[in-house]
Parts: sequence; C-alpha cells; structure tokens
Amino acid sequence: MKQELDQCYGSTAYSEFHGGIAQSKRDDELEHWKRGDSRILIATQSAGGHGLTLNNAAYSIFYADSYKYSEREQAEGRNHRIGQTRRPTYISLCCEASIDEKIATALYNKENALAVFQKSVNQYRKDALKDMAVKLVKEL
Repeated sequence: MKQELDQCYGSTAYSEFHGGIAQSKRDDELEHWKRGDSRILIATQSAGGHGLTLNNAAYSIFYADSYKYSEREQAEGRNHRIGQTRRPTYISLCCEASIDEKIATALYNKENALAVFQKSVNQYRKDALKDMAVKLVKEL
C-alpha cells in the first residue's frame, strides 16, 4: 500500500502509526499528521490504546477489520472526541466471498466474528455427521 501511496501522492503524504515502529517514531508520525504535514494516517486498530484522539480525520478506511466488535467501536470512537468539527465517514473494504464478509456481518450484528465462524463450523460438522448417520442407516 505504501508503494501505491508514494506513486500517487509522494512519500510525505502519509504518516504511519502501528506496532511495527518504535513508540517515539509513532508519536512523531502522529504529530506530523495532526499538524497537517501529511494527509493520510496509516494505522492499525489496536495501536494507540484507549486514549488516542484522531478527530482530525474526516474519513476512516478500514482495510483489515478486527474480529472484535469492541476494537472496531473503539477505533471509530477515536474520531468522535472533543474538538471534532466534521461528521466522520467510515468505509470498510470487503472482498466478496471471503472471510471479510463474515467479519463485516459479525461487526454489523455486533458479534464476535470468531464466535460466528465457530458456530458455522460446528453447524457444518453437525450436518456432516447427520449425513453420515443417514448413509450408514441406509446401508444397514
């Protein structure tokens, strides 16, 4: 993604905020973005803890949603702190026929996506066992 941003906007157009960089560098990158020196903040949902304020953001694009609704809710809440003057817009990128759809559905329903996925797997197992039992009875 960084290569594409470099090509389209230049390397100074974005700041990074994630666990892959040192805390001091993260803080510098965040301040760089908050001052308006970069247009885009690339961040992970889990970086920054509970007190992080991102009310400079007008748009939040989620390209890799978490399995937990609480993480998504917290990530969205970072844009709704005191001082926000615009109504934030949230965009989720979701690939068709992928785990993204299951996660999006679970988030929409305020469920834990892992629990939803496990429920689907368990139902599949039950159905498969039932089919096997029916086959065995027919063979007897």
